[in-house]
Amino acid sequence: MAFASGTIVWADGSALTQAIESWDEGLRTFWLRLSGDPTSFGTAGWLRNTVNVGGFIDAFNGADPNGLVLKQRVNGGGDVSVTVSAYPQDGTWHHVAVWVDESGNTMRAYFDGAFVGSAASGDPFADLAVTLAVGVWDADDVAHLAEAAMWGSVTQAQAELLIAEHAAGLCAILCSIRPDIYIQGIGHRLGTTEFDLLSGTFSVATTGAPFKSDSHPPIYYPGHVAISVPVVEAANCTAVVPSSVEVDTPVDITITAKDRIGNPVSWGGELFDIDVTGDNPEADLTVTDNGDGSYTASYTPTTAGTDTVTIQLGAVNIVGSPFTVTVETVAVPTAANTTADVPAQAAVGVSFDVIVQVKDQFGANWTSGGDTVVATLSGSETGTPTVTDETDGTYTFTVTPTTSGTLTVTITLNASNILDSPFTVAVSDSLPDASNSTADVPSASPTGIQITVTIQIKDNLGLNWTAGGDTVVVQINGDNPDLPDITDNEDGTYSYVTTPTVEGTDSHAITFNDDPISGSPYSVDIADAAPSAVDSTANVPATGTVDQQIDVTIQIKDQFGSNWTQGGDTVVAAITGANEDTPSVTDNLDGTYSYSYTPTAAGTDSHAITLNTVAISGSPFEVTVSAAGAKLASVASTALALDLGIGL
Repeated sequence: MAFASGTIVWADGSALTQAIESWDEGLRTFWLRLSGDPTSFGTAGWLRNTVNVGGFIDAFNGADPNGLVLKQRVNGGGDVSVTVSAYPQDGTWHHVAVWVDESGNTMRAYFDGAFVGSAASGDPFADLAVTLAVGVWDADDVAHLAEAAMWGSVTQAQAELLIAEHAAGLCAILCSIRPDIYIQGIGHRLGTTEFDLLSGTFSVATTGAPFKSDSHPPIYYPGHVAISVPVVEAANCTAVVPSSVEVDTPVDITITAKDRIGNPVSWGGELFDIDVTGDNPEADLTVTDNGDGSYTASYTPTTAGTDTVTIQLGAVNIVGSPFTVTVETVAVPTAANTTADVPAQAAVGVSFDVIVQVKDQFGANWTSGGDTVVATLSGSETGTPTVTDETDGTYTFTVTPTTSGTLTVTITLNASNILDSPFTVAVSDSLPDASNSTADVPSASPTGIQITVTIQIKDNLGLNWTAGGDTVVVQINGDNPDLPDITDNEDGTYSYVTTPTVEGTDSHAITFNDDPISGSPYSVDIADAAPSAVDSTANVPATGTVDQQIDVTIQIKDQFGSNWTQGGDTVVAAITGANEDTPSVTDNLDGTYSYSYTPTAAGTDSHAITLNTVAISGSPFEVTVSAAGAKLASVASTALALDLGIGL
């Protein structure tokens, strides 16, 4: 676990204190770094017991300035101790831990994680609460103090705020009073205080009422204080660095400092290093500390190419470092990338529009006007069309061919040919024209029945086109979406089939060379087929003869005009007039029904035929019935006239 360090110096005879709450056994641990000249401390000890009663005693051995003695009081007086010999005076932090086992009256000491010895007593260990002072008083009663490790770091303002909320004698707390609770704090006795700490933030939660004794030095019992201090972690810090810029455009860099768990911090004070290598090298960019956990820097590349931006904190790369920045040249209109939609074919008398799209050297659309675009016609047509600057990077002009042949269109941007210029246009007397082309898409169709559609391409004169090879696309949307295959019949017609299966409405969008044909999109109502009386028919004869049988067949059709192919419906025939009758109708089970009757009297009969109580198409039908003798007389007269050569 990482610790940040700070220095607290007292010059008025006070000391930092270590509060030990009354308890029987457990772990006591703290971090130490000796300051000052240990040989001048005398025998009082670098760490001393301030009230000389039971408890955990850490003492500097006056006889051996390089040693550290760890003592534990026992009931009845005296103590047991473990000496850490040759305590290093190397200016670095060292960890001290002691485990006290009250049940066995033993103590085990550890220095920098290594076991250094143990001690035992025949008498029980004292369990009175005491305070240990960190520091020593010389002959002038001036305290010499060491530094203590903190969980993180604090600002002077934060330390002063904490002190202001407590009694004037608040002192620093530097170790744990429970194996699982680390106590880290800052305090001072009423008097002068000098803080020399790393900046940072922390939170404090306390239980128990603060208490200060009147003994010297002050004793402070803070209850349980838990402090958690974020520390900036280089491997979690992030930065926003643009991946590409143009030459002479600043590369603005923003760094966000984050703690060890990845949360952004809200303080400054970190020293980030930024180096740029590559085509625009620049070492040690000036980094601005914004004081809120963010840092900014900038440099301006003057050469196109690739730069590498390395950002480090304490020689450790932050997230994403090193970054790559592509420096591009300034974009300019470029003829070699500029395009125009000149058609490959045209018809005499039919105008076509051309749009020129200016692009830069990177292939991106230019978005402003002001350039010089010129169009020149040669070949079957000559001239210089007027070019309009649309001021958005596009230019337009119109050509109306007057002669068939090969037309050459040359387009330049700032005196240079654009991409694919000059263009060749085949001009003929007529050309296929989507706006004149048609398709026989039905307005309605039954479900489950295949629809076949034929598309007739026509030219600009409205005449049928007789060649294939063009692009026809059909997109069906609606309740039966489809993208049917198109058959090029190579005679100017194209066809496709589709079979709708769901009732509803479909839309057939048909395009010819990307343009919609006449009437597109077409709407088609799709429904389930059903017998339809108004579409059904019957072959009732217009004339008949007395005593001659008349046969009638009825064909049932659906609403789409298709023959119905099954029986089961109710068909009724009623004859009125000279020969009233209600003939029996036969269901042929194939969508047809039939009946017969034999008239016995001359005159006019009316046949009313219904399908499911609705009159069919043409009903009622009239039949003129003639007498049998009249018909024979007519036949005889005709034969006689033929024999005599008389025209009738």
